[in-house]
Parts: sequence; structure tokens; C-alpha cells
Amino acid sequence: MKYFEWEGAVIEAVAESMAISHSDAAGVVEAQPFYMQQSWGKGMDAQLTAAKVIEVAQEQAEERAIAPAPKQERMLFGDEADAHAFWKDKEFKVFAVDLVQGNGKKRKVIRTMYVRSRTARGAAECAKANDWSASINCAASSRRSPWYSSTPRIARSRLPLGVSGSSASSRALAW
Repeated sequence: MKYFEWEGAVIEAVAESMAISHSDAAGVVEAQPFYMQQSWGKGMDAQLTAAKVIEVAQEQAEERAIAPAPKQERMLFGDEADAHAFWKDKEFKVFAVDLVQGNGKKRKVIRTMYVRSRTARGAAECAKANDWSASINCAASSRRSPWYSSTPRIARSRLPLGVSGSSASSRALAW
């Protein structure tokens, strides 16, 4: 028996045992090249090979069903990617939370607070709760009050902790 004849017999055995079409069975068999080559090398018959291929295919299908689909994330560039790599294995991270005013093109960052927290949500809540100037800004201004960005970003790791290099009025935080 030649390989292509044996492979055809394996496909037929898979189609019969799984009660699927010939083309679907061919797809199942072609997805397991390692086990097909191993079985051919050992001289196994088509029925045993079909049973092994079906077993492995079902195991892989169960693994795919258990593993959640990867969460789609935005792309990181330059310093932001370095920051994520730096803070990845640390329990507490430093997040930069922006105090923003306005919408769309008129959106303006008024101030940035650096907050140490385990999660981005915790950083946003902490910044909002500990903003001492919120009452001063709201009382002094008749305009709409500023709000905190809902997506804090991880602080860059290249600068000393708590110092922002984005403006001339940067200053160290008092922890």
C-alpha cells in the first residue's frame, strides 16, 4: 500500500466514525501531519490512525474552547511600550491621570496627577478622590467643571519616579 492510498483510507475512516463529509474529514486529517507521519512510519493501519487523529483533534478543540479569545488591545509605540514592559511584573504601578476640560477638538489637559495603584481604574478613582483643587476650580470658574480621563496611562519609566518631562513646570511628587 502506498502513502496516498493509506491516507485516503484514514480519511474514509475518520469520515465514517465522525459522520462527516469526505472534505471535512480530509481537513481533520490534514490538520494532524505529525500524527499521520508518525503512524505511517510505525506501520499502523488506517483504523488505528483515524482513532488517534480524532482523539488529538478533539483534545485540541477542547483546549480552544477553554482558552478565551485574546483581548484586542491598542498598539503601543515608543516610550509607552517601554513603560508597559517596565511596569508589567510590578504589583503597584504609577499611572498618569489627566484632568481634562472640554470635548472633541476643544479638549484640553489642565493637569496630570501621578498615582500609584494596582489598576488603572483604581488610579482614576484615587486621583478623583484626592484632587484638592477640584473644589477651588469649580468655585472659581463659571464654566463646566473639568473631569478626569477615564483611561489613565502608565507613567514612563525612563524619568525619575513622579517627574514628568512634558512641560517646563514639571516637579517631583511628594509621596
